[in-house]
Amino acid sequence: MILVLMVVFVLTGCVADPMPTMEPIPSQTTIRVEAVTEHKFFVPIVYMHIPAKVGVVSESPLSKVIRWHNPSTSIKVTVRGSDVVKRDGYDWSKPDNLMSGYRVDWITVNNSPEWMAQDGLICKLPLARHWWRYAEFVQLVIDRYHPKYIELWNEPDIAYADMPFEHVYFYGCIGDGQEYAQFADYIYSNVSGAEIIIGSVASPYTAFIIDMINADPDYDGLSFHCYNRFYEKLVGNCVAEYDHTTQYTNKPVYLSETAVLYKTGSESDYEQAQIEHYNQLLELPTVWYWYTLCGNGWPIGCCSTDLCRRPVYEEYIKE
Repeated sequence: MILVLMVVFVLTGCVADPMPTMEPIPSQTTIRVEAVTEHKFFVPIVYMHIPAKVGVVSESPLSKVIRWHNPSTSIKVTVRGSDVVKRDGYDWSKPDNLMSGYRVDWITVNNSPEWMAQDGLICKLPLARHWWRYAEFVQLVIDRYHPKYIELWNEPDIAYADMPFEHVYFYGCIGDGQEYAQFADYIYSNVSGAEIIIGSVASPYTAFIIDMINADPDYDGLSFHCYNRFYEKLVGNCVAEYDHTTQYTNKPVYLSETAVLYKTGSESDYEQAQIEHYNQLLELPTVWYWYTLCGNGWPIGCCSTDLCRRPVYEEYIKE
């Protein structure tokens, strides 16, 4: 990668790699991408603040300061209808800024604007009379950014009653697999130009995914999330969860969010557990994304809390 601008940034003894200059995307520019053919980390560039309850890490350290991640590498991002869809048009400023300089293969569309959403809750699906407008929004996302995959919602299997209100920006809070399937089928039938991925479930072991599949929607692939845990050692097996999820469908299955949740133990042992998890994931015959590259309020990314690269990221870039 040719670097246009060299910046040395020091954080508690860690020196960041050189940072390339990134030009903002003009409002009418689109990004042409290629199909995902390799294992890639989930590398979201967060453009919203996470509630203080889980720690606030803004977009600044990653998207505006630390640019050591190769921008030609595939990333997975979220475009929220609650940010973009207005009564009288669309505001693309947030996703345009989010994706500037990166190749985007996978976009998760999530949230409804309050005026469109059931019960006025942005984590819920649009009211049925607004589905046409949400389909228009999804089509515009495809036409503007040209992803290979469009994933519908984030963890829609989590019911609203089971989540704290301050988290409605990033959980689905739908909870009804049949209702979600009807919405997904409508979107599939009214957009073109990308593969439509349904599911994005927090767990593949719930009635939600069974009800969703039994409703028989049209779709191109099924996605799920899996997090191993670290209790002094790595606990869990996402390969086994992948095998379980493939039983639901003859369509491709994708692990669209994964990492190792930090529970107990030393930082060095945790970093070794991350590498073990990474090597485990290499067994998967599918696309998978690591949550996250850096920050986002959760200390589980490919960089430590002082923004230094962790060993798992060094392992990744050897690929």
